[in-house]
Amino acid sequence: MHLWKPLRVVLLSAALCQQSDAVHAQTQLDASRVGLAGDWQAPFTGAGEPTRVVFRVSKAPLGWRAVALWVEPGHYVASIPSVVVKGDAVSFTATAHELNGSFAGTESVDGTTLTGKWTQGSGEGSGGGFATQPVTMTRATKETAWAIAPALGSDAKLIPANLNPTFEVATVKPHDPKVQGGGWRWIGARRFEATMPVGGLLADIYGLQRDQIVGAPDWVFKDVYDYAGVPDLPGWPTAKQRYSMERKLLEDRCKLKTHMETRDMSALLLTTAKGGTTMTPSIIVYPGVTFSMHPAAGGGAGFIFTAQNSSMDDWRKVLQGMLDQPVVDHTGLEGQFDFDLTFSPDDTVYGGRMHPPQLESGEPAPGLYQALQQQLGLRLNRFKGPVQVLVIDHIERPSSN
Repeated sequence: MHLWKPLRVVLLSAALCQQSDAVHAQTQLDASRVGLAGDWQAPFTGAGEPTRVVFRVSKAPLGWRAVALWVEPGHYVASIPSVVVKGDAVSFTATAHELNGSFAGTESVDGTTLTGKWTQGSGEGSGGGFATQPVTMTRATKETAWAIAPALGSDAKLIPANLNPTFEVATVKPHDPKVQGGGWRWIGARRFEATMPVGGLLADIYGLQRDQIVGAPDWVFKDVYDYAGVPDLPGWPTAKQRYSMERKLLEDRCKLKTHMETRDMSALLLTTAKGGTTMTPSIIVYPGVTFSMHPAAGGGAGFIFTAQNSSMDDWRKVLQGMLDQPVVDHTGLEGQFDFDLTFSPDDTVYGGRMHPPQLESGEPAPGLYQALQQQLGLRLNRFKGPVQVLVIDHIERPSSN
């Protein structure tokens, strides 16, 4: 899993002309809005070499969306799920990858430039070589368009779905408690790394919450291990193949034996709200899902959770990790999605260990349940009924490398 720093971009255009020409000016502006789709080129300066970013705006099912592309090589695409157009105001937010800040400016009457100021965000790793600076975004034409470098992962080749890869080289060792950090990630297609208890890895492999893993000794959830592995086949493993490889690693090193059962227990039911979901289909070019969470910019008391290339099962697992309860997906939604979710955590989120930043201005962000419905068109409801559980029939501490 890739963790990236936030990117926030806000574009605001000014009122046009004087009152006597308001109708004509608004007609001109609306015409430019119809042509909002296209590439907007933005040069940035910082501590290193100048960097050029292209914001590509396109029509989305419920409005507009965009994607941030890079002229210089060595960058991932950053999805911008929603571009909001209100009268003469245009705004969009992106909270993934290298950029982390906001742009505020005005659109020219002829719709060829967006002129304003880039304000770099705060927080760990927010610099990234960028600085607060004036920026003019220019609509690209055939003659002026910058050549965009291939994004990282755009040339990825998947391992055929009918193949059953395993780890060619793998290590499992007790984690050094002096070394901070945890979680799991796939580095491109070629290396798996994780730091967590065996129970945490099992929860991820099977998409379960801790209460759904039964029959395990205490050490399964307490003792932390470092895992690493390299696939034995070239290419990017699919999600199903990745989980299979990780499961086979535990079966080999921990002599793991399990079976699935269905038991009645309390859980949360994830469904679509009335009117359906507002999430936009993903336009990410590389395999794999990216999640990140950052304090909301602009003084709002909340966090922005960003998902890129996420399936509903990916999102379900994140929610049950947040809320420490099993979540059952009844949305029926298929495919991958990009979205931002702005919310204020309460005591039910991560056990109350996550506190929103102090409110500086404006209204506080809604709670998680309300934000899900308002921003993504999803609902969470409590229920008690049949839920899958993983029964541990046999497990041993990992064998030495």
